[in-house]
Amino acid sequence: MKKYPDLIFVLKIILIFIFIVWVILWRFNKRLDNYMGFIDPEEYFAKNIPPELLSSLPPDPGKAGKTTIEGIDSDKDGIRDDVFRSITFVAPTSYNKREAMKQLAKAFQAHILSKTEEEAKKTDIFMEKSWECLFKLEELKLLEQGYAFLETTSIVKSIVVNTKQRRNAYDNAQRLMGTVFEYSFKEPCEFTIVYQ
Repeated sequence: MKKYPDLIFVLKIILIFIFIVWVILWRFNKRLDNYMGFIDPEEYFAKNIPPELLSSLPPDPGKAGKTTIEGIDSDKDGIRDDVFRSITFVAPTSYNKREAMKQLAKAFQAHILSKTEEEAKKTDIFMEKSWECLFKLEELKLLEQGYAFLETTSIVKSIVVNTKQRRNAYDNAQRLMGTVFEYSFKEPCEFTIVYQ
């Protein structure tokens, strides 16, 4: 009879442990939601933007820009207006960083719009190319201090995947991809790098 109370005690400890892990993961996910996808770069990253950049900004689409996954892209360049504005606020002084972020933003946007496995794999190749561009800039020491590859990628993802609907679309595209292969690109950056 003494054997069973020990087993019950062990089961209680296991259940308490599982509950504690669940609470920790739930809290982490809530904090991640507040960071990934719900930041306002104009509020958090705003710096003194050169006048020529300020005049090139598209108008802020506001809430209308968040009603669909596609958002508003007034010049049809593959970068939503809100994303273009945010990238300008995040990197007002670094042309290379701004262009690399735009390239990655285009890739993320195309990825969340993927409807088939083929589209998802194609956009994943574009994302890999964009990541390789960031790596190249990092190797050349052309990314500003404190804005290395991982941080820049996180910022761009949070700017592009900034609503629950877009996060669901991103997750769906990730599921559609299936197996992915690594690629190598001779020229990963789709812009002319400026050496300073």
